[in-house]
Order: sequence, then C-alpha cells, then structure tokens
Amino acid sequence: MTEDALTAFISGVNIDGSKPVKITFDLYANPSSSGSTEYSFVGIGSGNLPFQHYLRGSEIGNEETDGVFAGGLTDSDTAADGDYVVLEGNGAIGSPVDLFNADAALYTQLAQSFSDVLPPLTPGPSGETTPGRVLQHRWVEVGLLVIGDRVIYSLNGTTVADVIASGPITGLVGLGIGDPFPSSNQGMRIPPTPNTEIIIDNVMIELVPEPASLGLLAVGALAGVRRRR
Repeated sequence: MTEDALTAFISGVNIDGSKPVKITFDLYANPSSSGSTEYSFVGIGSGNLPFQHYLRGSEIGNEETDGVFAGGLTDSDTAADGDYVVLEGNGAIGSPVDLFNADAALYTQLAQSFSDVLPPLTPGPSGETTPGRVLQHRWVEVGLLVIGDRVIYSLNGTTVADVIASGPITGLVGLGIGDPFPSSNQGMRIPPTPNTEIIIDNVMIELVPEPASLGLLAVGALAGVRRRR
C-alpha cells in the first residue's frame, strides 16, 4: 500500500506459470465525485509492491511496482489515453511498461467501441446516472486469462486487450485500486475518506488445462453480460 495505491494479494495461491490461470470477479465502483480518477487493477505480482502507475504530474517515473496487471478507469473523467491499460513492472523505480493503453472514448484492441462494451445506463443499479465507457455505477465482470507470457483482459466477456509480456508471468494474484493522477487528486486519501469505493465479489481463480484455455479464447468475444440477481 502507498498513498496512491492499495493492492490485496491472495496468499496461498502461487501462480508458477506452468498452467494457464483464469481470474474473474464482479466489480462495482462508486466514485464520490466526477473528478475522481481511481482505477481498478487485477494482476499477478510478487506481493511486495502494489499495482500502480502515474499518467500526469511530477511523480511520473517514480513508480515502484512489479508484475503484470490490467486496469480500467472507475469514473467518467477520461484522459487522452490510459483509461484502460495492461502494464508490466520489474520492481525497480520507473514507469511500468505499457503493454496496452487505450482511450475509453475509442476502441478495444480488437476495434470494439468501449461504448458498446459498457453502454450508458439510466438509471444505474442505485438510481444514479451511469455513463458509458467506464467502470462507474454498474456491476461489471472483470476477467484476466494468463497463459505463460500471454495476458487477455476482458470486461463482461469482451476482450479489451490480448498482449504478450516479457516472459512467463508468476507470483500472487492481486486485486486493488490506484490513482494515476495523484498531483491533482491528492491521492486516494486512505484514510479517512477514499475518493472511490469499490466492491469486489465472486472472486474465482481457476487453473485451466491448455486445450480448454484455447476454447475460452474462441468464445470470449461472444460472451454476454452475466445477469446478477
């Protein structure tokens, strides 16, 4: 944990890269203001450093993070880029490497509009306005499929990014939140009051036999939004 990032690592589940692993969970993000800029992250790392990166301000290049992790903006305030990312850090001080970086106003890696992946909802689950393109005021199923050095990041069953890391991905599964704009948002203010509250539910970590993982890739683009009860 730092002022700008908090990652919870799941102990006892060590990913050694010998088998594909599929991570899924349901996410609900509740920003306290329209200027909030927190991200939700999921990935695999050593467990020693939180998942974090900076897009603006004097702290760019001062990140100390490791592992491979994916994230999406939890608010309607979008930047020119970096709204959805897959990043790789090596544990040293310096900006993590962009494996994928996209503007929410544009498209996934497979050229699908984020407005189609996350359409606007009026009203949202709690009666609030839910804008399109971002992880705000809606339940979203987040997925991360890791096959050796390959990472597939998905939202509601739709592939956002399919990228290759620098080598086999190993370590602990981590879920967290981070603020890439600390200079303008005063970090996450933990404690006492975070700018964004997130709820994570139905976390599943599955080791997937290789043939089955290839089948998941084939049907991933056809999967729909899971209905919650």
